[in-house]
Amino acid sequence: MVYSNREWLYEFDFSDTPGNAKIISQMLSTSFRSVVNLIAEKDRIIQLKKQASYLLSYADYTLELLHEKNFIMDSHAHTHEYNVNSWSNFLEKGIKFLKQPRDIIQATDFNPTIVNTIKCFGASLYLYKEHNEEKFLHLIGTAGEISADEYFSVDEEDIFVVEAFTKGERIIAFREEKQTIYLTEPVGNFVFCLHFSLDISWRSENVIAYVEEIESAIINTKEEEYFFKFFKSMIGGIL
Repeated sequence: MVYSNREWLYEFDFSDTPGNAKIISQMLSTSFRSVVNLIAEKDRIIQLKKQASYLLSYADYTLELLHEKNFIMDSHAHTHEYNVNSWSNFLEKGIKFLKQPRDIIQATDFNPTIVNTIKCFGASLYLYKEHNEEKFLHLIGTAGEISADEYFSVDEEDIFVVEAFTKGERIIAFREEKQTIYLTEPVGNFVFCLHFSLDISWRSENVIAYVEEIESAIINTKEEEYFFKFFKSMIGGIL
């Protein structure tokens, strides 16, 4: 007899053991052939499972940010001002995908070595404004336990937020006294700044030496790049 799930599936006469053994062998062989192709597809099945999980996470993420951005747009349409709390809520939700620790890896192709680990703990957002011939960047939102200046003149030097805006490019900066790495990037008239803590204390020379590895650690998968691009597009969308 063949037994499964507490039920007898087939009955066999034990007086004909050799014949029954042959039948059972044929049955098992047939069952095995029905699933053997799936073994070769194991990696693809695992990948599809990961993609499904990613798509669900991405859908939730985009809906959350769209909800926050729509609230900001509605508020701006009525008041023509930028609500700091609204942008702060947007940032809190926007950086969720960056909250996990990220390893900075040296020589990823031939001898991968973790040299430090970073974690995003906050963000700030600035908007370019002009008033009475003055040009400045005005803080309109923060996320996390951070300190951020309310204003920067676009003429100020040695300010990485200003430098990113005036040069129109992404900048990786570091403040040794705070042991904090900053990724700062302009998007239209906005400049956002992501704040990362370090597991191991570093000097400025270390950050300079590993700046490419740091950037790779922040956006370390193709999937995360989609999150990052959507985050930027929501910041720079037309109000």
